Amino acid sequence: MANSGDIEPAGVKLLIDATLKNFKEDYNRSAKDPDAGIYPHGKKWPTMALEAGYSESYEVLIDYTDLVLQGTQGRIGLVIVVKIEPLAPGETEIQNGFVQVYEYDQMLNRSVKRGRRKRLYPPPSNRSQLPEIHMEPSSPK
Repeated sequence: MANSGDIEPAGVKLLIDATLKNFKEDYNRSAKDPDAGIYPHGKKWPTMALEAGYSESYEVLIDYTDLVLQGTQGRIGLVIVVKIEPLAPGETEIQNGFVQVYEYDQMLNRSVKRGRRKRLYPPPSNRSQLPEIHMEPSSPK
């Protein structure tokens, strides 16, 4: 984005290899190392986080998502979850993977799915056949 001129590099920072602490309420004794986070200059917490899992189950990734969204009470407002299914014996290529977006809903005071899952693997043979991504209004997970 910086190379294309869409953002000024000084305005956004990437969080990698950092541990988040001081979560709220039920999560106050927790700590989390998100796979990545993006935060605007001057903000203490990232506004968006990425959780990618290969060996972790989808349920564990959702637990991480709840910690990050609900434990910050919306200071981190969006988590992108990427789940890649581990290879089975004899497999050499990824067979299944998807992405799902979660956000913090201020009215419900919890994390909710945003839109539908987007299949990453297996990709279509013709990339032009990829469906468009349509973000839907929030719905409870």
